[in-house]
Amino acid sequence: MKNFILPTLAFSFSDFIEEAKDYLSGKGLFELAGDIFNNTLGILYSLLGVNPSGETYAEAWNTVENLYNIFIIIGIPLITIFFIYGYCRDAVDIRAELQMETTVKMYIRLIMSVTLLNGLMMWIPKFFSWAIKLLGITEQSSMALDTKSLAEIMVEDSNIFTRYIFGLLFLLVVLVACALMIWTCLGRFLNLYILIPLAPIALSTLAAGGQAAQTGYAYIKSVLFYTFEVVVLGIVLAIAPAFISAFSFAETGSSGMTVMLEGIVKVITIAAGLKGSETVVKHSLNL
Repeated sequence: MKNFILPTLAFSFSDFIEEAKDYLSGKGLFELAGDIFNNTLGILYSLLGVNPSGETYAEAWNTVENLYNIFIIIGIPLITIFFIYGYCRDAVDIRAELQMETTVKMYIRLIMSVTLLNGLMMWIPKFFSWAIKLLGITEQSSMALDTKSLAEIMVEDSNIFTRYIFGLLFLLVVLVACALMIWTCLGRFLNLYILIPLAPIALSTLAAGGQAAQTGYAYIKSVLFYTFEVVVLGIVLAIAPAFISAFSFAETGSSGMTVMLEGIVKVITIAAGLKGSETVVKHSLNL
């Protein structure tokens, strides 16, 4: 029994010494930071893959539905008011006669507004499911961060003290960046829960046509954007490991300290890119 225990303890103690050396040299800190980053990517894909109207958030969705039913009491009279406003606006326009085609367009807008209000809570969960299926495409294309290769590159050509300081700094930056990314993904749920109850008020403006209807069109674009935002976030997460692993300064023969600094900046860039992806897409698609 003693012959079995002693070698086991010696083996465990030697492993502990090796790990301690890695951490003190900074290499272990870089590997730990890379593992945390990889685990966070998995958590983020799990968060984005949750249906906001599904079982996990069933109570929150029920609250949203109740609020929607309250606001629809306001929305129905508003549809009538905006329809009358649009009719009077076109009827008194001297330069454009109120022809049959214009009247038909008015009633089409009225029907469209009422249909959207009646069917929105039935269609939105389907849109959620479609967005999650599109997210699966980006998840299949994603890769994990090679933590060992990352650590080897980061500690190359640098002294022990520099490696340890930058390793600790890299770990702290990764922790903050991961928390920011999780916060960004969770914030999407709240944005949708805020927007959906306001649908009756925003969509009622469609009955008026003209400039007044721009509120309704802007609302539709906003809801569709926040619904399918998971795809944009998935694209950022898919390219993140490859982006962090590619070191420009390492190819130019720069010092190890410069390479470590580049890695820290890239982690911050990914977190900022995930947070700012909303602005980028809105500007590029004119949303």
